[in-house]
Amino acid sequence: LLFFCSCNGSKKQTAENTDTLVRLAAITKVAAIAKVQPENGLVNLASSQGGIVSSIQKNAGDSVVPGDVILTLAADPKTQDLLTLDKQIAAQQQRAAAEQENISQYKSSLEEKEADLARSSRLAEKGADTYEQVSLKTKDRDILRANLQGAEKLAAAALADVEVLRAQRQQQKELDADRYVRAREKGMLVSLDVQVGAAIPALTSFGTLAPDGPLHMEGEIDEMFANKVSIGDKITFNYVGNSEIIAQGEVLFLAPILESKSLFYDRTGES
Repeated sequence: LLFFCSCNGSKKQTAENTDTLVRLAAITKVAAIAKVQPENGLVNLASSQGGIVSSIQKNAGDSVVPGDVILTLAADPKTQDLLTLDKQIAAQQQRAAAEQENISQYKSSLEEKEADLARSSRLAEKGADTYEQVSLKTKDRDILRANLQGAEKLAAAALADVEVLRAQRQQQKELDADRYVRAREKGMLVSLDVQVGAAIPALTSFGTLAPDGPLHMEGEIDEMFANKVSIGDKITFNYVGNSEIIAQGEVLFLAPILESKSLFYDRTGES
């Protein structure tokens, strides 16, 4: 399929060019320069995080499928790697487990101490034991209670640290995943404006992708021949400089006005 758009070139027909005007009526073919474009347009490629490009896995013209790595960003030296975080998590888990073991021992000792204190209190009331012994055992019981509470606080703090480290690990994992800029849909890379060692900002296009799907041609003709082209006209396609026909189609759309700028050149008349 071919979309024609007239360019607003600098060529003008003068009243003296009557011979040319006559010859235009005999024209049966009009040449145009066109580009292949996806019907739904090109997709801009961007990374969710900025960084320095450490490697490029794909180049313009390569086909990609969802998940293919296009380029990789260098790791931020200020962030911790997953292995270090895993070691810290394991250490905090061991600390929490040790405190849980202490808690179990303190609870067992406290039960025995409270039972012994209750027995001594009953004996002291009957005169079979001294209140001094009851006082000493009460102090021992209170020390065990304090130790138990301390162990419980340490265990809770260790478990809280584990959760914090796990959250940091998840965040780091997501950051590491974002370092690998992947294709999100199937298609072909049209352009890739990056190089190893260069920085790319976050959410800024660094290339374009032509997604798989229907294609059309967007082209332009000289306005001198604009009245010779109509919607529905048959078209044959060939590469520039090669007369071999590679495809056929028809005109689907004509711009109602002349554009002020060429599709292929930066300035009007530059061609």
